[in-house]
Amino acid sequence: MNEVIYLFLQRMRRPILVLLLSYAVAVLGMALMPMVDENGEMNRLSIFQAFYWVSYTATTIGYGEVPVAFSQWQRIWAAFSIYYTVPAWLYAAGKIIALLGDQTFQDALRENRFAQRVSKLHSRFVIICGFGEAGKRLVHRLQAQNYVCVVVDIDADRINRMALDPALHNVLALKGNAADVELLTRAGIRSPYCRAVLAITDNEEVNIKVALSARLLSSDRNRFKIICRTMSRQASANAHSFDTDFVINTSQVFANRLTVGLRRPSIANLLSRLNGTPNNVYEAPPRPPTGTWIICGYGVLGRTLVRFLEYEGIDTVVINREAQGSLLKTQIKGKGTEAVTLREARIDRAQAIVAGLENDPDNLSIAMTAKQMQPSLFVVGRQNESSNARLFEMAGFDQVMEEADLLVSEIFPYLARPMLSRFIRLVRHQSEEWGRYLMQRIDDIAGDHNPNQYLLRITEKHAPTVIEHLKSGHLLRMQSLWTLANDSKTLNQALPLLLLREGKEILLPKTATNLQVGDQVLLLYHQAEVATRISRNCFDSGALYWTLHNREKVNSYLLNYLLKKFE
Repeated sequence: MNEVIYLFLQRMRRPILVLLLSYAVAVLGMALMPMVDENGEMNRLSIFQAFYWVSYTATTIGYGEVPVAFSQWQRIWAAFSIYYTVPAWLYAAGKIIALLGDQTFQDALRENRFAQRVSKLHSRFVIICGFGEAGKRLVHRLQAQNYVCVVVDIDADRINRMALDPALHNVLALKGNAADVELLTRAGIRSPYCRAVLAITDNEEVNIKVALSARLLSSDRNRFKIICRTMSRQASANAHSFDTDFVINTSQVFANRLTVGLRRPSIANLLSRLNGTPNNVYEAPPRPPTGTWIICGYGVLGRTLVRFLEYEGIDTVVINREAQGSLLKTQIKGKGTEAVTLREARIDRAQAIVAGLENDPDNLSIAMTAKQMQPSLFVVGRQNESSNARLFEMAGFDQVMEEADLLVSEIFPYLARPMLSRFIRLVRHQSEEWGRYLMQRIDDIAGDHNPNQYLLRITEKHAPTVIEHLKSGHLLRMQSLWTLANDSKTLNQALPLLLLREGKEILLPKTATNLQVGDQVLLLYHQAEVATRISRNCFDSGALYWTLHNREKVNSYLLNYLLKKFE
C-alpha cells in the first residue's frame, strides 16, 4: 500500500498543487468581492459560501444557488475564475487518467491487491515459483487436494492465460521475479499457513536463490517444505548444502529410472505401477537393453546418462557437435540426425539410442532415422515441448523424457502423499527379488489394474473409534480393520506397504501387527468396499465391534460380559 500512495503523491504532486492554488485564489477572490445584501447594505460572502459557489461553478454543474444577486465586481471575478479553474481541474483529471494507465502504477496496485488477498488466507497454501507446464499441472492436482496455490512467474503471458482456464480462477497469481525477497514476502512466505515453497522456474540460479531465501525466512514456528529444481550436479549440491527439503534434478531422475529398468526391472515396474492412475489397466514399461548405447547430445542429460550407464557397465558412444576431449571413450562429431553420422557411430552394433537434444524436431528426426536403419533399436527421446506429445507418440519412442511430467510425478507425492513418497524412496534401494515378491502380492490384490492407496492414521481426528479401543486396554491388529470375521478371504484384500511408528519406517509390516496410537500405515487395495470398511471401522464403534466379534454390540454390561465369557 505504501508504494501505491508514494506513486500517487509523486505523480500527482504538481496537478494537486495547481488545483489547490487555483481554487484557493478563486475562493479568496470571491470572498473579498463586495456585494449588496437584501437589506441594501454592503457585505461579502463567507469563505464557506465562496467555496460552495466555486465548487459547483468550476466543475460546470452550474447549480446557481446564491444568497443574493451578484454585484458587478463579483460577476467579473466569477467570469475570471471559470476560465482558469476549469482548465485546472481538467489538467488534474487528465493526470489521474494517465496515472491509472501507467504500467508502474498498475503493477503497484496489482501487487497491493495480491498481498491483501494472500494476507487473508487462513487455510494451507503453497507458493509456486514458475508457472510453466509443470507448475500448471501441479496447481490443478494440488487444488484437487484442497490446497490453495499462490503463483509467481516473471512471464506476464503465463499469468494472463490463467484467466482462460476456469479451474484457475481462484489461484492467486502475480507477475514478478521470484528471486525478489519482497515479492516472496507478499506471496505469504511468512504466513503460518504456508506449507511449501516450490522453486521450479526454468532458471537454475533463480531457483537456488528462492530456496536459499525461503530457508533464511523460515523459522521453528513457521516451518515449511522447500522444493528446488536444479539442472546441474553443482546446483544440486549447493541446494543440499543449506538443507533444502527436496532437490529434484530431472536429468538424474530420468537416468535413475532408466538404469533401474536395466538391472532391476521389477523395481521399475513397481514404481511405474505406484505412480499410475488407480484402477487403470497397468502397462509395464519396456525394459531397456544392456548392449551399446548411442547418446545424441552431450548436454546435461547426455552427461548424466553417460555417467549412470557407465556405472552399470554399459558401453556408450556419444554424438555431439563439439568434441569433448579425452573425457569420452568413443565420440562422433555431429547431431545424429544424419544417417552417415549414425553409421559412423556403428548403429548396426547398438541396442539403444538416446535423442537428447534441446530441439524436438531434431530428436524426432533422430528417432525416425534410427528406426529406419535399425528397426529393433530401443529409442529414448527427450521431449522439450509438451505440445509435441502426440508427435513423440507417433514417432515410436520406447521411452520419453518429459520434464514437466517428471517434476509432477516427483513433487506431487512429496507434498500430497508423503507416505507414498517415503515408500518410493525406500523401494529404489531394494533388490530385484524383493520387487518381484511385491509385484506378485499386488497382482493378487489388483490383478492387471493399478491399485488404490489408503493412508491409515491412528489419531483422534482420523480414527477416534480405534483410539478409544486402544485406550481401553484392548489390542487391535491391523488386519482387523478390513477383514470380516466370517470371511477369511478378505484378509488379502489389502496390503500394508509402510508403517511409520515413532519416526521409524517399517517396510511391508505384517498384517497381524498390533496398532498403536500415532501409527501411520500406507495400504494398497483394489475393491472400493475395502476402503469403505476401513473408514467405517475407524469412525463407527458399532461397525468395529461387528468386525471383531461378528455380532452387534449390546448396550448392557452384564450381557456383554456373559457373551464374552461364553465365546
